[in-house]
Formats: sequence, C-alpha cells, structure tokens
Amino acid sequence: MKRFFATALLMSVFSMPLSAEPIPADLLNEQNAHCRKECGVMNNEVICRILCDCAMDHFSKAFDKAGLEAYVRQAEAGAFSEENKQITMDTGAACVGQVDIILRSLQDKRDQDKK
Repeated sequence: MKRFFATALLMSVFSMPLSAEPIPADLLNEQNAHCRKECGVMNNEVICRILCDCAMDHFSKAFDKAGLEAYVRQAEAGAFSEENKQITMDTGAACVGQVDIILRSLQDKRDQDKK
C-alpha cells in the first residue's frame, strides 16, 4: 500500500509540465484589482478585499501563468471547462467560509464589548 502511494505521488510530480511558468505578481495584482472592482459594486470593501485576496491565493496554487490566462478567457466568455468550474466552486466555498469566520469573529467582539 505504501508503494502505491509513493508511486502515485511520484507520478503526479513527474507528470507536471516542466515548462510551467509561475504566475507573475503583476498578473495576480491585476486580477485582484479587477475582482475588487467587480465585487465592490454589490459588497463592502472589506468583504471584497478578503474574498479577492483569498481567491488569488487559491488561483496561485491551482494555476500556472497559462492556466490562469485560460481561466480568465473562459470567465470572460462565460464558459468554464469542467475542471475550472470545480476550481471556481472550491475557491468560492473556501473564500466565503473565510469571510463568514471573520464576520462572526467581529460580531463576537462587538457582543463582548457590549457586556
């Protein structure tokens, strides 16, 4: 069983493209700014900062430069691949969860301050 997991791990590492270019910081910053602008139309600035920073963190782990560029093109076209739909769902759930934790913490602090 240990051999199977070791083999699977090695296969996943060696199947990664050697030419995968990391996402440049300026591209992540550009996408973060776009995210905040779009989010800010309907939401509080603090919530948007948390959501967008979280999303960029998830995207930087899920994609290389070419992958993020493809994701952005798909988003603009409104047609995600199945893999990118799943990444979107996972990122959304994680980031909304983060906002929820922070808001609950703030509410708890306000409740404590009232006592």
